[in-house]
Amino acid sequence: MLISGIDKRTMVRYLTAAIKTTSLDHVKTRILSDSRLREYFSACVNLFQDFITQKKAESPNVTIAAVSNNQPQQHPKENPNEVQ
Repeated sequence: MLISGIDKRTMVRYLTAAIKTTSLDHVKTRILSDSRLREYFSACVNLFQDFITQKKAESPNVTIAAVSNNQPQQHPKENPNEVQ
C-alpha cells in the first residue's frame, strides 16, 4: 500500500534511520529482526511509543543536563541598590 508515494516498508526504514538515540536501539533491533514489523509502519510506531511510555514509568525523575538560551551571560550587580 502506498501512502503519499512512499510504501510502508520505506516508511519503516525512514523511521528507524531517523531515530539516533542509542536508548531506542532495542526497539530498532526488534523491528529489523521481524519481517512482519518491517511491513507495518503503524505497528513500529506503536512499539516505539510503548517502549518510551514504559521507560518513563520506570524512571519518572528525569534531569536536564544542559540548557542554553544563546544569549550572553549577564552577571548580577554586587549591590542591587548601587547606581552605576
